[in-house]
Amino acid sequence: MKVAIVNYSYVKDVDSADALLEQSLRLKVWAEGLQRAGADVTVFMRFKTNSVIERKGVKYHFISDHYGQTLKWFEIPFRLHWAISKKRLDIVHINSFQFPFQSFILRKSIPQRTAFIMQHHGEKPWSHPKRLIQFLMLHGMDGFIFTAKEHAKLWIKARVIESMDKVYPIIEGSTLFTRRDREPCRKITGFKGSPIFLWVGRLDGNKDPITVLKGFDIALERLPNARLYLIFKKTGLISLVEDIIKKRERLANAVELIGAVAHSEMEYYYNSSDYYLLGSHYEGSGYAFVESLSCGVVPIISDIPSSRLMTGDGEIGGLWKVGDHVDCAEKIVEIASKPLMEQSDRAYRYYLEHLSFNAIGRGALEIYERILIGR
Repeated sequence: MKVAIVNYSYVKDVDSADALLEQSLRLKVWAEGLQRAGADVTVFMRFKTNSVIERKGVKYHFISDHYGQTLKWFEIPFRLHWAISKKRLDIVHINSFQFPFQSFILRKSIPQRTAFIMQHHGEKPWSHPKRLIQFLMLHGMDGFIFTAKEHAKLWIKARVIESMDKVYPIIEGSTLFTRRDREPCRKITGFKGSPIFLWVGRLDGNKDPITVLKGFDIALERLPNARLYLIFKKTGLISLVEDIIKKRERLANAVELIGAVAHSEMEYYYNSSDYYLLGSHYEGSGYAFVESLSCGVVPIISDIPSSRLMTGDGEIGGLWKVGDHVDCAEKIVEIASKPLMEQSDRAYRYYLEHLSFNAIGRGALEIYERILIGR
């Protein structure tokens, strides 16, 4: 099967195609995973210079035009489309819902035997009247990939996507992090406690650190030696978080606010932890969660569509009711009372089988095959 992956936008402050490819890690390893699964993969990317790079059997075509980093809704990158149209393709996989007009023009320039698939990366339907353009331009697409089928409901309600029959669930990307021995990592991070809990995410209403902290406070009655470390960049609720920790003695002795950590160092922090805590009300992809699983960290997270998808409906770890600190506390105690190593092994195996780049490649190829058979 011959597959083209298309990117219509690129990172602005990058000077070379090699540097852009290194910054496009998730795209690169997605393509490589798909190649290992048996597809013949070519990636086409807009950029400010022309170049062709090959990595692990995947060819990356960087094609320049006179437009900027991101296309306006009506701008057509003809050189990019011409390069794609020269290939005899089974599947064209377009990253992002932001470019319906460009996708429509590309479809019209390629033989009808080629199936077109678009992958969602957190975008929302356009407002009226431009939403009509989205509907008209996306009508006739063969399939739409979302992290979870529930995420497509907004697009179906907006009448941009006609039917859930064209929606296929698969996560956006994975990680190259891997499981390591805990003790050497804890010497690096300084993590202490029994057990050790980790939070990675923004301090905002969607991630809901207040509910998590209240739940953890109750759980400390049963787990007095537990410790919770919070890693975060955006700090919208930092004052409230600091206030709740200060006013609750158990939290003051058991919670540490770390702040921002370089991504290259995060592998050590995941591998220093026993459990991953998060209270999100919505997640488009959950990269940090996948990273934690790749290091064998047991999830105790809010019960939302992406969480159900990425835990096999609670097959690993535990899911608790969104916004319910009492249920959060009960789930923390319940999961922490089970053998840790057995749960950690299960979480890591689940990652390898369902959430690694190899697994995503196999899953994407299966989706492509189903779409081609159904045409």
